[in-house]
Amino acid sequence: MSKSLTWIWLFIIILSTGCSSISLTEQSNVHDTLILDASRTIGQTFRARFDGMNGIEIYLEPVDFGNGKIQLTLQEGPNTEIFGQAGHPIGDISSPGYYLFPLPLQSESNQQNYYLRLEIEGEGSLKIGTAPGYTYLNGALYKKEQPDDHRQMAFHLSYAVPQLLLGLVGEFLTWTGYILIAGFLFALPGWVLLGFVLPKKEETDWFQKLAISIGISLVIYPVLLMVTNAFGLQLGWLYAWFPPILGLVIILWCQRNWFREKSLERPRLRFGWFDPTLVAIILILFFARFWIIRSVEIPLWGDSYQHTMITQLMLDYDGLFSSWQPYIPYYSLTSHFGFSAYAALFSWISGTNGIHATLWMGQILNGLAVLMLYPLALKISQGNRWAGIGVLLVSGLILVFPATYVNWGRYAQLAGQAVMPIALWMLWEALDRDHWSLRLEWPRLMLAGMALTSMTLSYYRMPFFYATFVIILLFFWGLPKWRLELKKWGGALMRLFIVGIVGVILFIPWGIRLLGGNLAGAIETGVTDSTSFEQISQQLGNLSAITGYVPLLFFILVGITLLIALLQRNWMVVSLPLWYFLLVAYMAGSTIKLPGANMLQAFSIMIGVYIPIGLLLGWGYGQILQFMQKSKVLFAGTSLLTILVAVWFGWQQRTLLDLHQHALVLPPDQKAMAWIDAQTPSNAQLLVQSFAYVGTGAGSDGGWWLPLLARRANMLPPQYAQFNEVSQPPDYTQKVVALIGVLSENPIYTPESIAALCDWGITHIYHGQGQGQVGYNVSPLYLPEDLRSAPDLFTQIYHQDRVSIFAINPNTCSNQP
Repeated sequence: MSKSLTWIWLFIIILSTGCSSISLTEQSNVHDTLILDASRTIGQTFRARFDGMNGIEIYLEPVDFGNGKIQLTLQEGPNTEIFGQAGHPIGDISSPGYYLFPLPLQSESNQQNYYLRLEIEGEGSLKIGTAPGYTYLNGALYKKEQPDDHRQMAFHLSYAVPQLLLGLVGEFLTWTGYILIAGFLFALPGWVLLGFVLPKKEETDWFQKLAISIGISLVIYPVLLMVTNAFGLQLGWLYAWFPPILGLVIILWCQRNWFREKSLERPRLRFGWFDPTLVAIILILFFARFWIIRSVEIPLWGDSYQHTMITQLMLDYDGLFSSWQPYIPYYSLTSHFGFSAYAALFSWISGTNGIHATLWMGQILNGLAVLMLYPLALKISQGNRWAGIGVLLVSGLILVFPATYVNWGRYAQLAGQAVMPIALWMLWEALDRDHWSLRLEWPRLMLAGMALTSMTLSYYRMPFFYATFVIILLFFWGLPKWRLELKKWGGALMRLFIVGIVGVILFIPWGIRLLGGNLAGAIETGVTDSTSFEQISQQLGNLSAITGYVPLLFFILVGITLLIALLQRNWMVVSLPLWYFLLVAYMAGSTIKLPGANMLQAFSIMIGVYIPIGLLLGWGYGQILQFMQKSKVLFAGTSLLTILVAVWFGWQQRTLLDLHQHALVLPPDQKAMAWIDAQTPSNAQLLVQSFAYVGTGAGSDGGWWLPLLARRANMLPPQYAQFNEVSQPPDYTQKVVALIGVLSENPIYTPESIAALCDWGITHIYHGQGQGQVGYNVSPLYLPEDLRSAPDLFTQIYHQDRVSIFAINPNTCSNQP
């Protein structure tokens, strides 16, 4: 049975079993076994994933029948308080399989850490099923109360259904609260501004207005932080509270007569399929985004680390900053900051820390980035609202992009792609005017220019996406519309010029920061030095990886949709694939020194492909629904089928999370970080697992996060800082890479490595649950076995689960020549 059907049956069982229990797999691989007899104990640390844990199933095989029994003891950790015990007579273990040990109900077990200990009381022995250490992330097998880095026990957890469901209800209420916070932040300010730039006679359906309002709010905040910082103002929590409250006050004042007017109207009840379908898809979209991270506490992979640190620094400094202290020795900020601004806003409202805010704002923005395509879909389809639903379904639930961004922490690009559709919609709206009037149009043009600035502050590559869309807009929409009417072309180009000038002027405060920095130098290098054909060929070859993310069926559907659009002479729809082809062509232009072309990446282009594919197939879906409206039965059936498809693909998205490949910090790391915070000197300097990457160092397990989670220094800054920022000493990044180079070429106990560690002032060494292997084809920089083999140099001071911490002995460095 497939995993999908298994989970469907699971929900059916939950609904039908009432007060019974269900068993969920934790570590089911059985590659080997360990003998358990009266002379030893075997344990396992683990984390429960739901409330209501009431039992544990262990894989057992009979060996030597006797009159004894196997006893399971549940604790918080080795040698801690006992939560419950259960046992089986050894004689009952008659065949290999999983055997249930019922335990006292743990009502609030969700995301709690536990330790189970197995022992034999009396005579007899059994085999315990085990698997390699990498098969389970949240703990390790223990032998005689000591962790085994290389094994995991085979076990399942049992949960009481009522407590499990009650716990999920509580989580859903928390998620609802996060949605309300997002609505407060990103709907109210934009709703007010939209009222000034969009006259009432031009207002459209409620969701288009809401989506545009959210987009405008996303535009406002980065520009607000940049401008206030330029004037020396750090407003802190006022950034989050003032714009929405002001917006709410203005809305209530403007609508003060609304209730009285509405009470005089006769209610009109009219059922339509559009609104229920739309609301259902939006709820499913955000439910899928939130479910995927319900068991995640720390954002994934390296990009998340740098975004989280920038977010936390914004919270520490009440806005934008220059110094990265106390976390790392860097003293400038030139990196794009839009996403971290949104995460800081979320933190100021919700009261959560920067880490939690980064994780959840990432998923909220992942949903909003899809919702922002709705107005653009309506524009392309000339007002077909079902095309808007189509783009939400395809881009938000069926395609793996952008949902899979959660694995990479690709939040900067996500923020830029959330603002870009609204920036393009605003520009299109500004161009779609028959008569030129600056007096009437300046609010639209100012807002469109601000959107261009905000989009750039969120992700520096977005102007290339924007500019290539403008080219196809002018050629495939403007040319058929205006033909050779020079007056209309003049008005359109004047509007376009004003939008660009406003965007440039607003960007100037930030542009001044960039002058002379690494980013400006990289752009200058792209103009003065061309990229080789071999490098471009390699980049273009990387685009072939798209077939691993977008199934062949979609390319067939894209081809069919393009053919239909071509027959209907809908040139704007036909041009959507050309949009991304132009991006690829501009990237290839780095061979002839096109400005900024060297900044484009094939990967960034590829993972943004959900935008043109979603808009294209959304338009096709809208055409189908338009045709279906001729038959009420077919129309209703198609609407219901749309919701069912959304449910199916929304549930499939939970499988996109890849913790084994991308989770740097795991629950055992979090326990170790708390120990480090409490037990090590505040001036400790830790070596962490890392590898060299494009002239920088990158982390390969949870040790990278030490400055944020344990308030202790390590030798490895976030990559944004290494790539873009100024350090003290100036060659700090080069020193990081040099240290990694020495350790990768020499075992850690050799004189060369010891000299490098002592030169750095390293006092401790961290080896995380990820074993220095998180990433693609990454090998550990050092092994705990090597450190244990040199007790005269290193002392192990912590070993729980698969995490080890060593102290460098005081005489290690003093004995160096």
